[in-house]
Amino acid sequence: MGATSSDPRDVARFADALGRSDVWCLPAIDAQQVIGCVALSMLTMEDPDPPPIGTINLWQLFGRPAWQGIGIATWLMETEARQRGFTRMRLWTPQGQSRARRSYEREGWALTGGVHEDSPFELPVVECARTLDPPTRVLTPSGVTESGAEADPTLP
Repeated sequence: MGATSSDPRDVARFADALGRSDVWCLPAIDAQQVIGCVALSMLTMEDPDPPPIGTINLWQLFGRPAWQGIGIATWLMETEARQRGFTRMRLWTPQGQSRARRSYEREGWALTGGVHEDSPFELPVVECARTLDPPTRVLTPSGVTESGAEADPTLP
């Protein structure tokens, strides 16, 4: 699905994905304008099996050009992943996109060795992953808890 696609099927697939309970989207807003957005998901088209425990997939990442290179993307990814209790993130990126891969590497992403020559996007993709510092709050089935504390469902 292209970022500028106007194909109604792409729009419907994107809207459907954002409505799933295993997809989380966090926008960054400045002066009532979206300057960036990150979407995390448990499942991806590229790797439809659930990730290892503690791992979340980076599904979408966008930043307006004027806001690129100043840490907004890293802040969005880490904030959303940590708030949900994840300690590791992974993504799939086109093998030939050296600019994107260099950007990911600067932010601590590393190639895992995973390669799909025949991806659903009809181009070879590689898997990258990065470990997050331990979160201070963890999401558990019974609520959000401070690390090492009992779950308190009244916390945000």
